[in-house]
Amino acid sequence: AGAIGPLAGALGGIKVPENINFAARTHIENTAQAALEKNDAGAASKWKNPDSDNSSTVKVVRRFTKEDGTPCAEFEQTLEFDGEDVKTNGVACKKGKGWRVVKQEPINK
Repeated sequence: AGAIGPLAGALGGIKVPENINFAARTHIENTAQAALEKNDAGAASKWKNPDSDNSSTVKVVRRFTKEDGTPCAEFEQTLEFDGEDVKTNGVACKKGKGWRVVKQEPINK
């Protein structure tokens, strides 16, 4: 399994507010991994906590292949937690059985 946020794992690097609990982080990680692994460009995957309005959406913007043959994807992520929206864009590349973020920046509103 990967990680999303300041956690170790195959999808390290995506920024997540510190107050998000482990269970929510796990759902966010799984959503991101699924989107990066399976979604075509333009498609999004979303997780929403059934007990709150907290959610995570990951949209694949485009897919490309690095010179060394590594598959990569540009993505946008929106985290909605406790009334706060955190929007970022980034690039993740396939590494082993998962994806690892190689670049991510906040989206200016």
